[in-house]
Amino acid sequence: MKPRPLLAPALSWLALWFAAPLLMTVAASFAQRGQPIVWSFSSDAWRSLLDPGVLKVLTRTLVMAALTTFGTLAAGLPTAWLINRSSPRTGRTILALVMLPLAANSLVLVYSWMSLLARDGLAGRALAALHLVPEGGQWLYSPAASLLGMIYYFLPFMVWPVVSALARTDPKLIEAAADLGAPPRAILRHIILPLVTPGIAAGAILVFIQAVGTFIIPDLLGGSKNLLAGTLISQRFVGQNHDWPGGAALSILVILLMLAGLALSLRLDRNSRA
Repeated sequence: MKPRPLLAPALSWLALWFAAPLLMTVAASFAQRGQPIVWSFSSDAWRSLLDPGVLKVLTRTLVMAALTTFGTLAAGLPTAWLINRSSPRTGRTILALVMLPLAANSLVLVYSWMSLLARDGLAGRALAALHLVPEGGQWLYSPAASLLGMIYYFLPFMVWPVVSALARTDPKLIEAAADLGAPPRAILRHIILPLVTPGIAAGAILVFIQAVGTFIIPDLLGGSKNLLAGTLISQRFVGQNHDWPGGAALSILVILLMLAGLALSLRLDRNSRA
């Protein structure tokens, strides 16, 4: 039996629930703003993306997504290495603790961080005692709080691919390098990192794409003064001043940025393999 008929149900499902809404979003981005939309051709929504305020939000979004990716990598590599080098029982326990946030509702996690980072919260008081915040200030409703929450929430998406890559690594290569006198830094640079590059690339793709489009974490932890693209899209669709064409155009632009990041990551991965 030919494989094409077997793919028909899956392709129909994707066309109905993915392609069709995406095409409707593209069409809405070329409509006119109304109550909430007027189906008449207009390019005003796309021209509005050149507004300095929107460009500032997009730049901030890309910077935060990049910092989140590097932050999860900095925290995820040692964690994945610890999981790989621990006994099977201990490794499974650490991995379960890392993956645990995915089992909880994102709103619950965000409100937990809000209570911790508030001025009278446990972390807030500790930061004040260490003089890491100005007197009378707090980390909550700041870019730092938003970045911390995003790194915490997206960390499992970095740890899991790196753990999987380390699990396929032959430990005898590391032992042989050590026996031949290679220092730990050289082992890390020339043996471990090249072997786990596919896992790092996969984790970076997962984290960056989600960080670009997220809005709940920066909206609640970062405050209204630190808008990211996801929050701005939400405001345009469900805010008081409905601007569905503007929200649709910004959504398509964010998708294109995600695809660009995906293409760059895949290209870097192919180069590293070569």
